Amino acid sequence: MAIRTERELDQEVHRILRALDMWRVPVDPFVIAREEEIELAPGEYGPKFDARIEFLAPIQHFAIYYKQSGADRTDGRVRFSLGHELAHFYLHRDNLVRGQSHNSLADFRAWNSVEQEADEFAARLLMPKELFVEAVHRYRQRVCILSELCHLAENVFHTSLTSTVRRYCQSDIEPASMVISQNGDVKSQSQRSRELRISRGV
Repeated sequence: MAIRTERELDQEVHRILRALDMWRVPVDPFVIAREEEIELAPGEYGPKFDARIEFLAPIQHFAIYYKQSGADRTDGRVRFSLGHELAHFYLHRDNLVRGQSHNSLADFRAWNSVEQEADEFAARLLMPKELFVEAVHRYRQRVCILSELCHLAENVFHTSLTSTVRRYCQSDIEPASMVISQNGDVKSQSQRSRELRISRGV
């Protein structure tokens, strides 16, 4: 399966949001699912479960099963998980119709190329680059420090902090990279973290 370029993902997101008349923030993945007539099945599920999309052949409909927000799950992470499953719906639909499905690890924790593509699509769907840059440029310095990105994540895009900071670093606003650490030790993106910093460069 060919993995799409960043430009192709951006173009697909633009096409989808324009077609749904949803070119504005926050982008609501719940509304997108309803517009696409995808059944939503929230639940508690297991501790390691994020979400899964399936094609229900007997009724010719798609369903997304997802873990609800709660003590270990923020609203931003739930919305990102839905965005990730919508990526499979838009990008990998043929596989789903053939009966392929699996539990997804969203929020940039998977190493499989298809899952990484779904994460990249989810970030672009919830934070389209053009709208993201416009939101950042409303700040006086036209760049953001971490506390301002926290505000954007919670109040503008309704996304997880990890995905928001990562999107900032991707958006060519300034030279920047994301460093995730726990107790002073740098961690890989597949591991949970307690501290997240933006590293600026020249």
